[in-house]
Amino acid sequence: MQVILIILLIPCPNKHKFGFLTLKQMRLKEKHVKKYQRIYEKIYKEKINYKEAYDQCMSLVLFCKIATKPFSKEDIRNLEKLN
Repeated sequence: MQVILIILLIPCPNKHKFGFLTLKQMRLKEKHVKKYQRIYEKIYKEKINYKEAYDQCMSLVLFCKIATKPFSKEDIRNLEKLN
């Protein structure tokens, strides 16, 4: 699934932290949403409309973006305080 997610993120011309668009600027290309629809249909044996596919695909991309965000030293200190 990681390979699919990499092609769904559109490179940003401005150099942001990871070179990707910010959440407000992030858009998925139609071809990627259609590819997600095909994958979804292949796995679940049911079709979803474009809007639903776009929403699910965007949620997946945002989840992965958040899940792979590196921890700062401050984040680690705050987690250590919880233990």
